[in-house]
Amino acid sequence: MNGSADKNRVLMVIKKFHQDYAGGGTERSGYRLARALVSRGTAVDIIGARMERHWKRSEAIGESDAPVSVRRLPHPGVRFFGTLIYNIILFFRILLERKKYCCVHIHFASFEMMTAVIARCLGGPPVICKIACSGESGELVKARRRYFAPIFFSLFRRIDAAAALSEEIRGELIDAGIDEGKIRVIPNGIDPSTFHPLPESEKRKKREELGLQGYRHLLIFTGRLTRQKGLDILLKSLRMIAERDFMLLIAGRGELEAELRENASNLGLEQKVRFLGPVKDVLSLYQAGDIFVLPSRQEGLSNSLLEAMSSGMKVVATGISGSSRVIENGISGLLVRPEEPEELAGALTRGMDMDQKMGIRARERIISGYSVDKVAGRYQALYSDISNH
Repeated sequence: MNGSADKNRVLMVIKKFHQDYAGGGTERSGYRLARALVSRGTAVDIIGARMERHWKRSEAIGESDAPVSVRRLPHPGVRFFGTLIYNIILFFRILLERKKYCCVHIHFASFEMMTAVIARCLGGPPVICKIACSGESGELVKARRRYFAPIFFSLFRRIDAAAALSEEIRGELIDAGIDEGKIRVIPNGIDPSTFHPLPESEKRKKREELGLQGYRHLLIFTGRLTRQKGLDILLKSLRMIAERDFMLLIAGRGELEAELRENASNLGLEQKVRFLGPVKDVLSLYQAGDIFVLPSRQEGLSNSLLEAMSSGMKVVATGISGSSRVIENGISGLLVRPEEPEELAGALTRGMDMDQKMGIRARERIISGYSVDKVAGRYQALYSDISNH
């Protein structure tokens, strides 16, 4: 159906793709997947929006012999108008280059999905849409609240394939009217050679470099500071175990930062919690830390969780969506119910008292089922399936 399109070139649409957004899960997972695909022989072009004037209109990133091409389309800084202009240009770009790609891979159920599907109806390439989160914070639930929901879901049902990060997301897709045959459950992937643990002696040096050698237990959270992530519950749990010798590092930004700082102060945790803001070198945090904690209320499959597990950290997370699938409770991590600070406090205490074997098993879990190379292979099979129909 796609004529003489290049069977080995994919167009990925990731709106905010830039180094300034290195902390975003969508951007990180998309770039990892792109690099893995290129290493397996599939060419990848990434297209997004030029959200800031200093962002380059185009560049090649990655290895010089196998680069990922990045193009950024105009996006005026006026609410709605900027999104409209960007999507109009994206629409014509997809149509004009329809013979260049075997498919368009959208990394969020968004306006870009609608644009790609309209282009598809007019002869554009097949469309894959990846759904990143389930529940109240997920794209599909949010879309139902928008004034254009009927148009959104009418177009959404026309996609050629949907990639779900978890079984929960798969269920939401079916409820939204997506044919089961179009849905593939494909997790995010991690490169274990990049995210790896350090020997104990080097771990101590890493802590010294970061000025964190004075704490027995180093807890790490990386991600957006939003209600979805449940950091208010985490702070309540830490108040219950404040007598323990620990420090929590919170790396990330978000609309709740000021409120969370105030909560930490009101709970008497000023000396136990440190807000780092956006951190590009999250690997150093994982390699220096002891326990990664993810107290989310909703989640798809957290890139930060996979990174921490691959880095050999002990992990404590809420048993929701993708987290409950990747973590074998009591073996490769500890799972708790969301919204339960006492349960979370107990799991953190248990984690502090455990040796490093759980972190070793966490890394083995990632290597066996969540390496980015294996994930890229599954996407290649999906690209082949839809481009041949």
